[in-house]
Parts: sequence; structure tokens; C-alpha cells
Amino acid sequence: QVWSSAVPARCRLATIRAGGSTMVAVEVVVALVAVAIVTYVFFFHAGQATAPQGKEAEKGSAAGAAATGQLQPAVPYNIPVHQRMVEGVQEYYKAVRDLRGLHLTTQCHAAWNKAPGDAKKSNGSSKIIPVPAPGDSFKVFFFDDHLHMGKGKALDKGICNLRDSAGEYIDWTPGSNGFQMSPKFTNVVASTDRSVVVVECDIIAALLDEDYFTARIAENLQDGEIPVLFFDVNGTILLSDTAGGHGEEEVLLDRVFKSITISLETSSPPSVEVDGTELKFELEGGVAKLSEVPKKFWTLARFRKCLEECLKLGCAVTALHKTDAVCDLWATITKGQITMDSFNALWDTVSSKVSENNKGLVPSWFKVVDTYSSKGLLMLDTFGVDGHRVLELTSPDALKTARVITIDYDMWTDRDKTIFGKEYPNPPVPLP
Repeated sequence: QVWSSAVPARCRLATIRAGGSTMVAVEVVVALVAVAIVTYVFFFHAGQATAPQGKEAEKGSAAGAAATGQLQPAVPYNIPVHQRMVEGVQEYYKAVRDLRGLHLTTQCHAAWNKAPGDAKKSNGSSKIIPVPAPGDSFKVFFFDDHLHMGKGKALDKGICNLRDSAGEYIDWTPGSNGFQMSPKFTNVVASTDRSVVVVECDIIAALLDEDYFTARIAENLQDGEIPVLFFDVNGTILLSDTAGGHGEEEVLLDRVFKSITISLETSSPPSVEVDGTELKFELEGGVAKLSEVPKKFWTLARFRKCLEECLKLGCAVTALHKTDAVCDLWATITKGQITMDSFNALWDTVSSKVSENNKGLVPSWFKVVDTYSSKGLLMLDTFGVDGHRVLELTSPDALKTARVITIDYDMWTDRDKTIFGKEYPNPPVPLP
């Protein structure tokens, strides 16, 4: 039919009249050319009419992949969890457990920050960390700088939401569910009953000690176990925080401040003012202790001024034995007592290491990537917006290969969706 409608009558007549073999061959060639032309015109115009363009094409590709069961790298996939905990945790664990190399999960900040009543900013409303069943070959590690050691109950203020395959919360307080403090490392709890290890991180130690993370993994990973490593981003491996508006200096000074205690034996709280801001002391049992100061307040000049004023009052400024950086550094630099000279010596050491590292990531992170990316999963696990940046800084190829997952995207605030959309223009699609 294509042939009879597309070829002029004189061509057909010439072929019939000739009757020779040469003319029959010409007839075949002309027929094939005609078929090719008609086919091209048909499909070209059909394609122009139906093919999606630009972002619509990308969205169609992602949705199509989800519909056919094919997961695509660098396409965000959403998993609803907080309002369907059992199914959600199971889907999340299934989606990540067999991955190898570097990937990204952006958790639901709104579920944590806007939870009702006592659940607000509690462990049980925070970052979902799926825990394998006892006897499983996988060992889960969670690294974060905002953990509170000793406070692992669901309603304790914190950021570690361990969930078993039934969606039940796992209390990681030492003494519960086989959890014990590490005898070797500070701020590490590991369970003898569950395949999980929780590590409160000190970014100064991670900056100065290349083996900071790998040593803690090796200490708790048994032969035959596959590491599933969840890493917070800001203040854990990345020296800055875009969403919080905190630069490297603020992040590091905040870590130093949280690693010391400033106290004075007195019957009334002292008054210390820095750049027009009065710093508060809490009085308890005849001892006044300097209260927590917001991270955004700190500059190097303000930190030095704070120390100077407190030392003038006769305050004792001592290193807490809660972070490895303080234990290791200040044991040698400060002998346990912080003075202006010992602080300056510490800061010179820290700032020198920062200047050697122009990527803004701690060296110990790259040691983890080199050691474990082929052996298990390295999952960037964040509330923030710097996950995409860390993928790129760690390995440009990761932007093409990483599985990108969001948790409860529909619960996110408009602000969080907008910021996330700058890196991933298409909204996350469901898992197939």
C-alpha cells in the first residue's frame, strides 16, 4: 500500500513495459527509497508532536523509570515513613541495604521540628535509621555531631531515630538493648544485641585525625559484616552549614565552646558582656557555669574576648572529657587548663589544618570513602541542603551514580522544597 500510493504512475508503467530484469531491480530500489521517506516523515512529525521537552522530558524519564521498576541515579525518590512507620522503614531499608558506594538521603526536618508536644525535636521524630534484624550480615553505623550520649529514649531530645523492621523504636541508652559505651573511644555506643553503633562526632578531631572515622568503624565491625554507614553532613564531615548560614569559623568555634566548661565558685552569677551581648551564667550549688551560646554569635575575636573576660573574673576554663579532640589536643597543649596562650596554640593548629584542606571536608571523610565505598554503603544523611555539594566535592562521578532519597517530601516546608529544588528541579517520585 505504501508503494502504490507513494510512487508516481509513470514509474510503475515504465517498469511494466520494460519487463526486463534491470528495470525490475530499479523498481525495487525506488520502492525502498519511497518506504524510507514516508517512514521518516511519519515518525519525525509524530515525535515532534508528542516528545516532551526540557524539564518535562526529565520528569517523564523519572516517572517512567519508577513505573517500570528501574531506579535511576541522581533522580530523587521519596519514601513516606513518619506516618506509616512499619511499611516506610521496611521500604527504606530495602532500598538502601544492597547499595555500595556513596549515596544521599535528605530527611524530613519538619517531622522533627514540628512534632507535637514532647515529641518535638526528640529522637523518635528525627532521622530514620533502619536497623537490621539480629544475626543479619549488615552492621549499621550512625555518625552525627548532635547526638546526646546517655539519652537514647524516644522522647529524649536528640536526632537518632533507630527503628527495627517492625517500625519499633530502639532505645540506645547504655544498658538498654545491649548498648554499652565503648571502652576505647569516647562518645561511642555499640549494641551486643543489635547490629548498630552510634557515634557522637567531634569535627575538630575528624579534622586533625585522618583515622578518626575508620578507627571507630574497624573497632566495631566484625569479620563477615557489611558496613552500612550513615553520615550526617554539617558539623560532622563538612566544616560549614549553608542552610544555617554558618561558615567554617563559626562551626569550629562552636565545637570548641561545647568542648569546654567555664565556671566560677560564687553565690551570685557574674556578668560578662561581649560586643553588647550579655552572656548568661547558670547558678547551681554555689557554682556558676556559662550557658550555651548560639553558634551564629561566634567570631574569633568574640571567642577570645569571652575567654579574656571570664579569665579576668577568675573563672576556671577546663576541657571536658567528652570529645576526643579535647582529650588528645588539650592534654598536650593545655594540660587540662585553658589559657589565652593555650587556646591560641589550639586555634593555630586547627586553622592550619583548615588551610590545607580547600574542599571544606575533613580529611578523615576521604579515608572512609577510600576504605569502605567498595565494601559497603556510605549514606550521606542530612536535614540540610549540602548533601549534593558533598557528593560533588567527594567525587564528581557521584552526582551521576548516587541514589538520591527523600523522606516524607510531602511533609517538607515550602522553604525546604525550594532549596532542594535548586539542585533537583523535579519533585521526588515514588519508589517503584
